[in-house]
Parts: sequence; structure tokens; C-alpha cells
Amino acid sequence: MHMGNELLSTPVQVGFGIVSAGAIGVAAGRLRQKLDTSRVPLMGVLGAFVFAAQMVNFPIGFGASGHFVGSVLLAIILGPDAALLTMASILVIQCLIFQDGGILALGCNIFNMGVIPSYLGAWIYHSIVGQSPATHGRVYLGSFLASLAVVPLGAVAAALQVSVSGISDAPLSKLLLFIVGVHILIGIGEGVITFGVLCLLSRARPELAGLRAGSEGVSVRAVVASIGIAAGVIAAFLSLVASSLPDGLEHTLEAFHIKPESVAADAFQSKIALFPDYTLRGSEAAVWTGVAGIVGTAVTLGLVYLIARVIVRKSSASRVH
Repeated sequence: MHMGNELLSTPVQVGFGIVSAGAIGVAAGRLRQKLDTSRVPLMGVLGAFVFAAQMVNFPIGFGASGHFVGSVLLAIILGPDAALLTMASILVIQCLIFQDGGILALGCNIFNMGVIPSYLGAWIYHSIVGQSPATHGRVYLGSFLASLAVVPLGAVAAALQVSVSGISDAPLSKLLLFIVGVHILIGIGEGVITFGVLCLLSRARPELAGLRAGSEGVSVRAVVASIGIAAGVIAAFLSLVASSLPDGLEHTLEAFHIKPESVAADAFQSKIALFPDYTLRGSEAAVWTGVAGIVGTAVTLGLVYLIARVIVRKSSASRVH
């Protein structure tokens, strides 16, 4: 659901850029009051894991594919503010290094894949889970339904942005019906992956999945290392077998014969992208997808970790003064 520059008009790009920047600023301000130093490594490896997982498209039928978004998972474990900052970092890296999503469309992509699923997903999840201590059933039901709800809603936002930009002459009702139907199927996959990861985490550190901590928990360091290893394996190997079918947004654009012309920003991105379309420029060798995945995973881990450390330092400094 990474939107390109050519799909959006300048007013839409600027407007959502301002909204998303404001949301990120508010999230960072809140985190300064509550982000714990012990959560910084976890925030970094979870960002790396989500980046890697997004590289693996899975078929959903009807000639389309989808990929994991991960904002709900991040919001459940880290909270919606940290989830938004982590997802924004992922989207910036995907845009600048891999030319995945337009640089002018970043505001829309952050809003659709970060703001909506992080905050709305967290609200749905906690509404279902209720007061602690949570039960396993409520945790998994809440994570699945939150994922199932926010993925189509992000797609609705994308369709509205395209329609308002005047890119498509298709009736908005038909466009919405089609894109929601496709993304409901993707949302099912998102829900399965989200509660699957929470299931594994609950065995190691129950409190990370919103459950009462028990004696069976392992060290946080071991959990961080395990997530990091999983991210590396997914990026290096599973990315090589990802579905080549168009994703939900691309499938919708093809179905409605929406073929906007490339813009100057696309040419600029292609020049600065180290691995355009997750491969080495001018090479079709599959091995470069794995290399690109490892590079992106490492850069994401480093960027998210650095941002979290800066926030923690500013938080500590403000308390001293």
C-alpha cells in the first residue's frame, strides 16, 4: 500500500505531510515523558522485524498479493506513539533507499500505514482486551480484529486521497468497494501474523503481549536477540520467495486502468535509491534482494534505535532540569 508520487496532487501531498509531521511531533513529545531506556533495544529490533516482514508478499487470490504492515503489532507491544515513530522510520528508509513509496507521498503513506493503524488499532485492541490481567483469548481476538479493521481503513484513506487528487475518473463508490474487498483479505493475513507473533512472545515474555508476567519468561535480551535473528532470516531468505503478484493497491489501479504518468520526483528518487525495487541497479540477480533486505533491516534497526535513544536522553535531561 505504498503510494507513489504520481498518484497524488500537490495539495493532498502537502496537506497530509503536515498532518503526519504533526502527529509524529506529538508522538515524540509524549514518548519523552514515558519511554523507558530498557525498551529502546526492543523498539529497534521490532522496527527491523517489521521492515523485513514487509518484504514478503503473500498471495491472496484474484491475481493479487499483500504484505504485513505491522503497525498494530508495534502498537500492542510498544504503544501507539512508539509504533508511529517506528513505522515512519521504516517508510522513510523504504522510500529513500529502495524507492518503495514516493518521497512526495510520504505524508500520505505515514498517515495510512502509521497514524491510522497505530492509534485506531491500539484503541480497538484495548477495547476488546479490557482491564488487565488479560486472557490469552482476548489478546489474540483483539489483535486479530484490530488488524482486520485497520488494514481496509488505511486502504480507504488511500482511495480517497487518489480520488481527491483527480487521478481516477472511476466512481468513488466502486473504487472503495473494490479496494476494501482486496484489503479485507490482506487484513486477515495481517491478523494471523500479528496474533501469531504475539503467541510466540507470550511464551517468552508474557507482559510484552499484554499478559500477566510469569516464571516461564526468558530475559528481554534473549527476546531482542531472537527477534533480530528472525528479522535477518526473513530479510535474507524469505524475501527471495515473496509473491511477484501486484499488491492490493497496484491490483486496484490495474483493475480501474489507472496509469498516471511519472513525475520529476520519481527520477530524483531513482538516482538516490541505493537498491531501487530492492535489487542492485541494473541487476536482476535474486541474491541482491536478500542483500537489500539485510541492508534495510540493519539501517532500520540503527535508525529506530538512534531515535529512541535521543528521545530517552532528552527525557532524562528534562527531568534533571
